[in-house]
Amino acid sequence: MASIKTPQPPSRSGKKPVTAYVEKTAHKQLRSLGLDLDKSNQDMIVEALNDYFSRHGLDRLA
Repeated sequence: MASIKTPQPPSRSGKKPVTAYVEKTAHKQLRSLGLDLDKSNQDMIVEALNDYFSRHGLDRLA
């Protein structure tokens, strides 16, 4: 069976996925915080990466 390639959404153009494995409780807490803040995991992770970069004197590129 041949695989069907679906087009990439424009919002993902030029971007690469980043994967992290966290404890179940951390995942649950992140999901809960996102609901409380009305933010997606994507938005919170990008914000966290940018804060981390900035803390280490790097440009906020995420």
